[in-house]
Amino acid sequence: MTADPGAPVYLAGLDLHGRPVLVAGAGRLASRRIPNLLAAGAIVTVVAPQACDAVARLASEGAVRWEPRRVTADDVAGCWYVQALTDDPDTNAMLVSEATDRRVFCVRGDDGRRGTARTPASGRVADLSVAVIGDRAPRRSRPARDAAMAAIRELEPRLPAEWHAGGRGAGYAARMSPVRGGTDVTPPGAAPAVVRAVAVLDALAASETGSMGLSDLARELGVPKSSLSSICTALELGGLVRRDELGYELGRRTVELGGAYLTRLDQVSEFYRACEASEVFHRETVRLSAHAGTDTLCLARYEGRPAIRLTTAIGDRFPASACAQGKALLSQLDDEEIERLYHGIPELPRMTGRSRRTVAKLLKDLRQTREQGYAFDDEESADAVVGLAVAVPAHGVRSALLAVSVTKLKSTFSDAERLRMVAELRRIAHLLGNPMAGA
Repeated sequence: MTADPGAPVYLAGLDLHGRPVLVAGAGRLASRRIPNLLAAGAIVTVVAPQACDAVARLASEGAVRWEPRRVTADDVAGCWYVQALTDDPDTNAMLVSEATDRRVFCVRGDDGRRGTARTPASGRVADLSVAVIGDRAPRRSRPARDAAMAAIRELEPRLPAEWHAGGRGAGYAARMSPVRGGTDVTPPGAAPAVVRAVAVLDALAASETGSMGLSDLARELGVPKSSLSSICTALELGGLVRRDELGYELGRRTVELGGAYLTRLDQVSEFYRACEASEVFHRETVRLSAHAGTDTLCLARYEGRPAIRLTTAIGDRFPASACAQGKALLSQLDDEEIERLYHGIPELPRMTGRSRRTVAKLLKDLRQTREQGYAFDDEESADAVVGLAVAVPAHGVRSALLAVSVTKLKSTFSDAERLRMVAELRRIAHLLGNPMAGA
């Protein structure tokens, strides 16, 4: 029997949890596909010579593994699913052919009909995953998906009681608002409009272009446009967002609020003063970071001249296990706390080939950090770069865990410089932990 190339596809849901998936290409299409793969629990490897900002950010956060090179047929080996999203049709065709030989389904981004699988227009509403594939008319998929989700939202209040109480839609009934793709749970007692407003700000902050239209926000958050319009209007009146012909973007008020928060932290102002006055650090790149679970959060960054241009800017997070400041912060916790913190995480984020991959190896580093009084990052966060960090002494149970760190090119780093910089880090850390000590 000859297969009909125009036949409709067979719809199925893939269980990709814990299974390796290859994404070839790291442009805007990949940035839209990868989050859904991660949400499904897939172990995503991205292979591409260059990556757009959104994909590079996912890689820096350890969410995906990015190999900056051209994809080859061998990359398909061991994968359960392949997305061929490069801008070269020949490369995409090669991946489809190789995946077919290995009996692995492959999506082709430039011509879906030439792949062995297709990515549907999908969304979540009322604890349902809704997916639509336009067999012969792919551009109809999104409008059809939106219409289906709108119909379900309208129908949901009239569904039988068992849907709301322990039935298939029990989770949705307990949810006050479907935030960030309709999957987040709103804490009891929270105002739905406020939760949705926060979700709007989060979505705009995470947007690759920095701007999103009302329809895009509605699809992203799983919230009806009518409800979202009034929320965006209120945010606009408050200066938290601004609207132009392209849509909404974050407003100046968010910067003012962030600045006000940082100015309340005496350590931030003192950090900049100390770096500026330091004979050791006035030409270096120095950071003040806070503990944020398994990440570090950059609170302040002093750039000497010439500065080392790394990806971590103020407000950025970075895996604590893969940098000096993270290890300095984690060393303030005992081993049991570390094991609880990383419970259920089989493999730590890999930023370079030297990053620690297991909790056991991380614990070994932390013991050494406690013994020597400072943390060392030997090309674990970035190739050809080393880092030193010292924890800021904390006073009281409400004190934040902070660390001061400096980064250097490994080619210019020496043992003598290590001693000199560690001594200066300790001096500044002591000053930030006890401002009355004076400069």
